[in-house]
Amino acid sequence: MEHEEQGKHYTWSENLEMEHEEQGKHYAWSENLEMWHEEQGKHYTWSEILEMEHEEQGNHYTWSKNLEMEHEEQGKHNTWSENLEMEHEEQGKTLYME
Repeated sequence: MEHEEQGKHYTWSENLEMEHEEQGKHYAWSENLEMWHEEQGKHYTWSEILEMEHEEQGNHYTWSKNLEMEHEEQGKHNTWSENLEMEHEEQGKTLYME
């Protein structure tokens, strides 16, 4: 890897993000991860991808925590129940919070 030759170590999602930026594209890193997996014929929800990404970095978060951090990166601030609701909607499920 080019970055490793320079003594830098990036996760593959960071490499992908830089690659897209070189092409003039700007995606949230979860979008990059989702596209990367789709190129390999895999289809994950972005919360699953975030969970794997954090595990690669040695962090272990619940997916609700991942969703919370992802939304904060995009300048959104949602409670985890809102995140949970959106996550289920993405999967075609409707979740009603009591």
